[in-house]
Amino acid sequence: MNAERESGRRVRDLEQRISVLEQVCAEAYQLAGAVGEPEKALDNLAAAAEGKPIPHATFLPVSAADCDEFALADARAARSARKAASPLRA
Repeated sequence: MNAERESGRRVRDLEQRISVLEQVCAEAYQLAGAVGEPEKALDNLAAAAEGKPIPHATFLPVSAADCDEFALADARAARSARKAASPLRA
């Protein structure tokens, strides 16, 4: 009976851990969406958050340039740098 009780406790602990990890994935999904992560990353995080099968084996490699918001920020910074270096500044 003790082994059965221990097994039940372990199952409950694992279910709680899964719930926590699904919540972390849901939060990571929100962050990934905010920075414009690639669709594969969003697909995997959404599936993990919902306890569904993961659709892509991996979404790596990923760089800042692959994230829409970072790519836009880099482009704005490059434009600003070119404008500041221009001899025709007013």
